[in-house]
Amino acid sequence: MQNQTRIIIENISPQLNGGSFAIKRIVGQKVAITADVFSDGHDVIQCCVKFKHEAEKNWQEVRMTPAQNDEWHAEFHVEKAR
Repeated sequence: MQNQTRIIIENISPQLNGGSFAIKRIVGQKVAITADVFSDGHDVIQCCVKFKHEAEKNWQEVRMTPAQNDEWHAEFHVEKAR
């Protein structure tokens, strides 16, 4: 049972070109994130979104909340301009 992936994260939104580029928003605008997150077995899982301004060193974290059928949601507001 080695090298097994226990947590699957798919269908992350928003994203540009499969995550190759950063999304853009303006100051004060809400960023709403959704993702399908699930695990094999019956373990209880939790997930979060980590984000930061390009000039920041430290990441901020927002917990995601479960919706339905393995879909999770989170949101935060943009606080700084480029």
